[in-house]
Amino acid sequence: MKPAIIHLPAFTLVGPHAHFISAMSPDANNLKIIPPLYQQLFARKAEMPPPLDRFSYGACRSLPPSERNREDELEYMAGISVAPQANAPTGMGKWTVPAASYAHFIHRGPISQLTETISYAHASWLPRSGFQSPNGACEIERYDDRFKDGGEDSEMDYLLPIKLA
Repeated sequence: MKPAIIHLPAFTLVGPHAHFISAMSPDANNLKIIPPLYQQLFARKAEMPPPLDRFSYGACRSLPPSERNREDELEYMAGISVAPQANAPTGMGKWTVPAASYAHFIHRGPISQLTETISYAHASWLPRSGFQSPNGACEIERYDDRFKDGGEDSEMDYLLPIKLA
């Protein structure tokens, strides 16, 4: 699996967010925390500012040590891309994702196997790539009409932030 290298300008996401334990941890709770965020996002679609593109996004970022209870605790947002001046509906957050370069992987197959794509990107591809993942950068998932409810014939984008090593 060879990724394309892409650059995205800064963009703004609005949506529900929560802390979770990484899928790579033996104590992972991502499958309990993340799906309800998408349910909230879609249930409140009428309250959302107008989207700027066709994607739904999943953004995952590290937390500063003072904001986490464990080393493997992260924060996830299920959101849509909106104008920077847009307001987040009550109870939702607004994140600015800085401009960055990404290794663009296409995950094919069930969403339950996304961890395998992420693991390959981090453990196999990244160490041999000449890139490193910048500290504090958001990992991005992009979902569009290729997703097909996360079944066998689904596709979605996994974007790993990178910089030259």
